[in-house]
This record gives sequence, structure tokens and C-alpha cells, in this order.
Amino acid sequence: DDMEEAIYVAKEAKALVKSGQVEGGFQEIAVIYRTNQQSRVLEEVFVRNGIPYTILGGMRFYERKEIKDILAYLRVIANPNDSASLARIINLPPRGIGSKTIETVVEYAAKNGISTFHAIERLDSIESSRESDEENESKRSAKAAQNLVLSADEEVFTSRQKKSLLQFWKVMKTLCDAAKLCKPEEMIETLIEVTEYDVYLQKDEKYDDRWANIQELKKASQRTDVIGLEGLHSFLEDVALVAGDEEEFQEEIKLDIDVKKDPRMKLMTVHASKGLEFEVVFLVGMTDGCLPHSRSLSSKDDIEEERRLAYVAITRAKEILHITWPMWKGMFQNSDPLEPSRFLKDIPASSVLVTSGDQEGTLKRIYKERQDEKGGYSDLSNAAKRPGKGTPTGSRPSPASTTMARRPKVDFSQGARNRGRRFS
Repeated sequence: DDMEEAIYVAKEAKALVKSGQVEGGFQEIAVIYRTNQQSRVLEEVFVRNGIPYTILGGMRFYERKEIKDILAYLRVIANPNDSASLARIINLPPRGIGSKTIETVVEYAAKNGISTFHAIERLDSIESSRESDEENESKRSAKAAQNLVLSADEEVFTSRQKKSLLQFWKVMKTLCDAAKLCKPEEMIETLIEVTEYDVYLQKDEKYDDRWANIQELKKASQRTDVIGLEGLHSFLEDVALVAGDEEEFQEEIKLDIDVKKDPRMKLMTVHASKGLEFEVVFLVGMTDGCLPHSRSLSSKDDIEEERRLAYVAITRAKEILHITWPMWKGMFQNSDPLEPSRFLKDIPASSVLVTSGDQEGTLKRIYKERQDEKGGYSDLSNAAKRPGKGTPTGSRPSPASTTMARRPKVDFSQGARNRGRRFS
């Protein structure tokens, strides 16, 4: 899957730097992908392996708005006293809670020595007690009576403010109750449904990208299958480990900086890579549905545009190009298998070095398709193959990967004659 793919990239990159094959170190290695959400698993693996990295033309996965929004909700559910996270979500999606209302409830909480979250909870308790009094004056719990002592303080809220705050409390009460019965992935799904966050996102021009990032977050949460708050705490701890301190990374890296002076490994989308070159490039996620993108598969013109993007990505490598793709869509082998990109057949077999996984058979099929389409091809058997143990019978195969051969050295001296490679 994509986790194994990212581990392969990290392992190969560290080996290249350690062996001295890349003179510029990590700063001369780039990882290129088609869509922004693909960076999540790479970032996670790089952090765990101590590989310095930066994202060009974009933001780190856990710094993206929609991810911070969802995580803020989860943090408040796990810890109601997290005032910073509460401030982020109290009016998200918009529910009529303005800055004045927030200021009032914060002052109310401070005056009564409680958290902002519990101040809203107390407001709900007071309102519920009043409704109960109207129904039956004689029935009032001791706790409700104690809360009513603060009713004078509670009057600092206008009717409109109380309505908005109680609406928010109703949402949070539902989510807190659900958290006791859900796994983290289920909790994210419930959160989106209850808050109608998906409806809120649809108004954003970057909806597709933001929604894809949320799906990637759900995928990350699948590794924690513990039900209840214990599972939620475990997931948030994993996120905190990967996300690290915000001060250690820039939230956004612009392309007008001097990329060559940055000592970190570069992560970027194909679009962000235009005009840049690196000694070593890892082109990851090379599957049909990713590159070419699934939205382009129904249009010939769109597929050709995707082919041009693939060409851009491939030509960013000055010396070595690794092309990798996951073999499964999910985290488990019984999930949907992925088909390698149709663009792989455009690469001459003589330029390919098989490095891992059981991709030799896959590549033979790809080049056979090329033979059927074009009437001839370079037999994969002529391509170099790195010796290795292969994939043990019955075990899950490694992510498929190929490596382009190094560019031939060219003699530019006066009178020298060079023969270029002919591509079919």
C-alpha cells in the first residue's frame, strides 16, 4: 500500500545519501506526486525516519485548514478544556456565534472559574432547569438549584447569543456521546455528518482537494481500531508525533525561494515541480486514477494533458528517476487492487531497472499491451534486473517500483561524436 511505498522511498533516499551517490545530499532529492493528499503518508514516514523535508508550493498535511478543523473538533471531544481548539470550532461551520458572543462566554467562564466548554454546558443546564420549572415547579434537583444561583450572571447573554451557544452545545453533546462508542475513523465520519462540515466545504472552490485530504485523514485513523475515548486519544497522540511543533516548519513554502540552498528533501505536486530539476526524483503513486487522474479518464484530451504532466514529472530527474506505485488501495491486501499507470508503457523497457515487488510480471504485461498497440516494443527481458530474494510465497508483495537508468555521459569536446538514444 502507500505506506510501504513511502517506506521504500525513505529507505532508498537514505541509502543514496549515505553511500555518497547523491553529492548534494537530501536537498538534491525530490518526491513528486499528482495530488496534495498524497503527501500525508510520506510526511509521516519521513518524520519517523528522521529525514528532513519541506513541501514546495503547498502546506504540510496537518497544517491544512480542513485537517486542522477536524482535529480541533476531535481534540475538544477528547479534552473539553482545550480552549484553543474550542475557539477554532465554536463557529465552524458558521452558526451565528460572533466575536462578541465568544468574548462574553469567555468572561463568564473566567468569572465562575470554569472552562469555556463547561460554561456553555452550564448555560444549557440552566435553560433545561427553567423549562423543567415551567412544567413542574416542585421538581427541581439539588444540582439544578445550585446552577440557578448563577442565573443572574447568565443574563449577560442575549436571547440570540443563548440560542447560538445552545445549538453548539447540542452538537458537541451528540459528538461526545458518540465518541464513547466509535473508532476514530467512525468518529470522523460522525463528526462530518453531525456538523454538516461537508456541506460547508462545498462552498469552497478547493472543495475536491479539501475533501480528498479529509478522506486521507480517515485513512490515517484506520490504524487505531480501539473503540471509545481511548482510541481517540491514541490517534491524536500519533498525529501530534507526526505533526511536530509548528515552529520547526514553515506553514507555506513559496517557489520564489532559492530551492538549492534548502538542505531538506523536497516534496511537491507535479504542477509545483515545473521548472525545477534534481539529481534524484521519486515519482510516487503512478497508478491509473492518480496519474492519469480519475477525473480525466473519460476524456481523451484530459488524458493527453495528464500524459504531459507525467512527462513533466519524469523530466525533473537529472540522474536517477524512481517510479513507484502502491498495489492496493487501502491498508489491507483484501482491499481494491490498483492498476499501474497506462503511461508506463511509453517508457522504453531498456531504460527500466526492476528494484522491488513482483512488478516484473506487471511490466511484461504493460509492454505486451504496448506491442499490441504499436506493433513492436523492447522486451522487458532485456532490461536490467537488480538481484534479490524476491517476494516470499504467501506474503504480501512490496510496492511496485522501477528505476530509470542513469543518463548516458556525453562528450562535448571538439570533434567528439555522440549517438543519442532512439525512443519509440
